[in-house]
Amino acid sequence: MSSPAASTNNFAAEPRVGILAEPRVGIFWDYENCPTPAGVPGYIVAERIRDAAHKFGPISIFKAYLELSTVNITPKMINLRSELQSSGVSLTDCPRAPNRKDVVDKMLLVDMLAFAMDNPAPAVIMLISGDRDFAYAVSVLRHRKYDVVLVIPPQDAHITLRSQATVALDWRFDILNQDNPPVNGRRR
Repeated sequence: MSSPAASTNNFAAEPRVGILAEPRVGIFWDYENCPTPAGVPGYIVAERIRDAAHKFGPISIFKAYLELSTVNITPKMINLRSELQSSGVSLTDCPRAPNRKDVVDKMLLVDMLAFAMDNPAPAVIMLISGDRDFAYAVSVLRHRKYDVVLVIPPQDAHITLRSQATVALDWRFDILNQDNPPVNGRRR
């Protein structure tokens, strides 16, 4: 018969409950900085983002940030919203109001950091944006052993943001599978 002290020593040999084999992935898409291309359905783009993210682990959150106001709503926008939502993308409305700059950035940043608080490292954050305002947050996450996958929009990303990412993917080449070369001819 084993003593209580002996059973304590055996605990380390047992698998730990709650430890994941793969890190969780959170996707945070600055839609206004990197919209779906004309003529490409939202569900196709969502599927390609999902496929790229699955290379890093299972997805636990997939959010897109855009203005969903009813002021300039078009049938095309209604269709896009439906395609993204039916593909599992949570849409976050970021209305622009006078004297309220950077609404998308602030909402995305808060959600990204909340994901980090709820998912200890190692976890993966996929940021789809080229906005240099995210560079500091990405750097802080990297210091805490989070992997940050940056998806670079067609207009490129500022070097201060690119340099902080663990991996940089090109929107057109790596996500949309277009034949044109990656941004600046480089891939990391």
